[in-house]
Amino acid sequence: MKQKITLLFFIISSVVYCQCWEQVSAGTNHTLGLMTDSSLWAWGNNSDGRLGIGNNLNQSTPVRVGTDNNWISISAGSNFSLGLKSDGTLWAWGYNADGQLGDGTVDSKDTPIQIGTDTDWQAISAGNNFGYAIKTNGTLWSWGRNNKGQLGHGNLTNRLMPVQVGTDTNWQSISAGTSHVLALKTNGTLWSCGYNMFGQLGLNMTNDRATFQQIGADTDWNLISAGGNHSVGVKTNGFVYAWGNNFYGQLGDGTTTDRLIPTFILDDAITVSGGFSHSGAILSTMVYYSWGQNNYGQLGNGTIANSSDPLVSSTINDRVKIKNGNRFSLVKSTDGFLYGTGRNEYGQLGDGTIIDRNTWTPINCENLSTSEVAHSKTFKLYPNPVQGELNIVVGTVLKSVVIYNNLGQEVLSRTANNTNKEVINVSQLSSGVYYVKVMSDDGLQTQHFIKQ
Repeated sequence: MKQKITLLFFIISSVVYCQCWEQVSAGTNHTLGLMTDSSLWAWGNNSDGRLGIGNNLNQSTPVRVGTDNNWISISAGSNFSLGLKSDGTLWAWGYNADGQLGDGTVDSKDTPIQIGTDTDWQAISAGNNFGYAIKTNGTLWSWGRNNKGQLGHGNLTNRLMPVQVGTDTNWQSISAGTSHVLALKTNGTLWSCGYNMFGQLGLNMTNDRATFQQIGADTDWNLISAGGNHSVGVKTNGFVYAWGNNFYGQLGDGTTTDRLIPTFILDDAITVSGGFSHSGAILSTMVYYSWGQNNYGQLGNGTIANSSDPLVSSTINDRVKIKNGNRFSLVKSTDGFLYGTGRNEYGQLGDGTIIDRNTWTPINCENLSTSEVAHSKTFKLYPNPVQGELNIVVGTVLKSVVIYNNLGQEVLSRTANNTNKEVINVSQLSSGVYYVKVMSDDGLQTQHFIKQ
């Protein structure tokens, strides 16, 4: 591994108390999430209906999109969203001035609408007013804004519906940035097109390209992520490379110098994500590294100082996924916990506030999964806020009570006495927000309380 690495440790201790999030996608100022039951949720900025919930009201906590339970993939773009269902259909919603919804119009939609009638879509990526998708036959398709040639058709013409890119049938994965695109083929080669002022195409030049060009000759690329105006990739050996704009140190090479070709950053990575002006990687040791711009705390290391070197911002005890948006970040552990840090003025972190965070804050999954019973009159907490004794009352027989702090760490647990009420002394807890999960004959339920 590259030797020049500053270590700033912040511990996130994951406790399994329910299965919540399966997948998450960070857009410019909004977020999409899939639950383990394949339901779709959204939060953050809702201008032009990009959350898909039928209105334009911002949401600071996750809100369910429709009632379907067959969503399998999501991608949040600049001001619109894409989703795939298990039947192979492609859906879009939000702003549509450039045709990024792919429905043949320029009319915005505040609920998901199907793109065409095809049922063989398998991968999607939403950029800044343009979209990409791959079909099961390996063909590549694009639509929406094309002012920098980012659609890969050899021209600058916007497209209102998906149009096939070339004739190749071996495309494997795609990642759309602000105005540039990265793509992998099944043979391990890496390709790019679109805006290239900072060298984000990795072609050792700064000219825009309106058709896909291969980056080097290597055939061992494994993962890709297009950021704002920079790119990050991982090879099959776990080596992380970055290239493009480096004004804030988002390439992680210890400098602020733009790079026109892939530059080695660190090794042993299992996943990477490029945000608007910052980046992150998770190593096989489950350590999360982040670097680049940090003015909103998007690196999650407790500061707002930029870093051109990878910083260890959290140590997590289980494999995780990451998604970086426009100056905010999300990290998910395999036990279903989701955490956010950074910019939050629209509620895009989903923690119920519009307060920016510079450390990882849990995005609560209470009352979200269909495996949990929704809040009801059968689950009461009082007093709230509380100083001494907390009363917990359910409508049936109470079996167990577990209390977690705002980092998801268990602070108290108790096996109930087979009545419908439990009184717990919480005076020893520090002031703050806590979450109570109760198991009763009604199922698993969650509420939060404030300890004064």
